[in-house]
Amino acid sequence: MKIIRGLHNLPVFTQKTAVSIGNFDGLHLGHQRIIEMITQVAKQQNLLTVVILFEPQPLEFFNAESAPARLTPLHEKFKLLAEAGIDYLVCLYFNQKLSQMPASVFIQQILLDHLKVAYLLVGHDFRFGYRREGDFDLLKNKAQNEGFQLANCPAVQFDNVRISSTRVRDALQRSDFAEAARLLGRSYSLEGHVKFGEQRGRLLGFPTANLLLKHDKLILSGVFAVEVEAESFGFYRGVANLGVRPTINSGLSCRLEVYLFDFNGNLYGKRLKVIFRAKIRDEQRFSNVEALKKQIQQDVLATETFFQMGKYDD
Repeated sequence: MKIIRGLHNLPVFTQKTAVSIGNFDGLHLGHQRIIEMITQVAKQQNLLTVVILFEPQPLEFFNAESAPARLTPLHEKFKLLAEAGIDYLVCLYFNQKLSQMPASVFIQQILLDHLKVAYLLVGHDFRFGYRREGDFDLLKNKAQNEGFQLANCPAVQFDNVRISSTRVRDALQRSDFAEAARLLGRSYSLEGHVKFGEQRGRLLGFPTANLLLKHDKLILSGVFAVEVEAESFGFYRGVANLGVRPTINSGLSCRLEVYLFDFNGNLYGKRLKVIFRAKIRDEQRFSNVEALKKQIQQDVLATETFFQMGKYDD
């Protein structure tokens, strides 16, 4: 997959394209159906597949405080789309200029002039352009006049309810990782490279791998039973703390710390995939480090007991 960042880097395509536009947050089963549809059409009509997304997401640009926490960081979204077989990912910087682009200009300049769109797949409630003036009806008229195909993305349901990023987010906030996995088509995870930390976990007798998070707004917070795929080392079970570590963190920056069971090795610089299996407890502030250490011991025991029971979905 080739990634094109920014409108200024968008070339004029020489081959026609099958395009979809959206946030694709979480790349859940509904998003995967979209990818399947444009891929199928692209094969039938000899088109290139293109996904357009925006960074930051529009709601984050207009009102960062009320914008929901992301299911997937941008780099993970890139990875998932590449694994899905998309040819081109166009990541447009959502700034003041783009937010004021009329819908008709977006269609003409981006979809027609640059991407040579032959097939466009969007949701029936898709809105775009300055003050959200663009909608499905506008696209339908343009498609008829310009000769490209326009398709409405069908809703994908689970238990007779539409799958959406909001529904996945709600499941995660309830720590219902089994439902989240059914909506995503995979277990929920976070990935990142291990950074040098403050060695506090080692001093407490529980050395942790520290993953810094780029976004401070988290869907999850607390202590969790996790499974970890560690680059060069394989799979391990462990206990993770996701949040601000209120007892020892004065800066209140968000981070993911993982203590791996029965591990002996150097993880610095290695990439970890942390798969969440169950919530053990909420984050809490302890009166002293000794109280924190005793709680960590209990967390480890609770996590080991959880895995011994083996009641979770792969």
